[in-house]
Amino acid sequence: MTEKRVKAEPFDLARSMLILNQFEELCRLAEGICEVVPLKGIALLRTLYSERFDRAVGDIDLLISPADRLGDYIERLQQRGYTLQFDFMSNQATRARKGKVALRASVPHLTVDVDLHTAFVTKKFFSRSVERFNADALARCKSEGRSLRTMEPLDEWLFLAQHACFHQYSDSKWLHDLYLLARAISPEQWVALGERAREYGFLRVFYLTSEQLRTHYSDFPHPAPCLCGGSLFSRFVAHYRADRTRGLGRKLTSLFWEFLFIDRLGDRLKAFISLLFPTPSLLRNIYRTNSWFMLLLLYPLNLLLSLVAGLLFLLYFFARVRH
Repeated sequence: MTEKRVKAEPFDLARSMLILNQFEELCRLAEGICEVVPLKGIALLRTLYSERFDRAVGDIDLLISPADRLGDYIERLQQRGYTLQFDFMSNQATRARKGKVALRASVPHLTVDVDLHTAFVTKKFFSRSVERFNADALARCKSEGRSLRTMEPLDEWLFLAQHACFHQYSDSKWLHDLYLLARAISPEQWVALGERAREYGFLRVFYLTSEQLRTHYSDFPHPAPCLCGGSLFSRFVAHYRADRTRGLGRKLTSLFWEFLFIDRLGDRLKAFISLLFPTPSLLRNIYRTNSWFMLLLLYPLNLLLSLVAGLLFLLYFFARVRH
């Protein structure tokens, strides 16, 4: 599959300009409170697609630094008409555990929703195994003056790769973003990217994303990384296709998908234990409730469901690997 650019429609260009204006306003509102780092679509719209603006953006993702100023920034945005999408996110401990807050746009037909992050990687369980990446990637961000910082290119590629991976590459634009970015990476930088993936716990993400790119783009310029060990993992992901899987197998795989990409076995075991015995803030995130009565009911139910689901997934996993 060679590069294919979809012609931008006038409405898409106009919408992109509105989103960029909204982003500029969000940066201004951050002044005096925090710094912001644009993520995902809004970041790419300012760089990779800055000439034609031909990349759809569904919402605006921003990382907030320092994280402890998130509450102050939310208050300022609420004064401008933004509202929390989920009531359970009003709990500060829950926000800290999730690492992300979703805000609904103040004027839906002119603005888009905003996701505020306090960490680059926010998956409930995978994020615990890559906490050092979150800290180091923030330190490597480049200041652009005022309240704006931008990600270092190799960190951005790994961040986008994990985002696409944990959504099981369900949107083709995510792979296209990574393909275009990879074409600008030299062979030496690709080697450095692989070393960084190994260092920070992204090796399985890097492996599968590279395989996906080599499958979809015949002119992908880089070799696939070597995945030492993990033969069962590589055999499973090589044959699993979410769009071709139905029923219980698909639901179980979606539930445990991020566990498969935790590089170290010890971290995978820790993640499963935290699923069995979650903290109150994690339980709120899993079931999206702020009710203590519901949380008390959910503790034993969560333990039972997680054990049963984990056992069923192991049976499904080994059955797929054997075939």
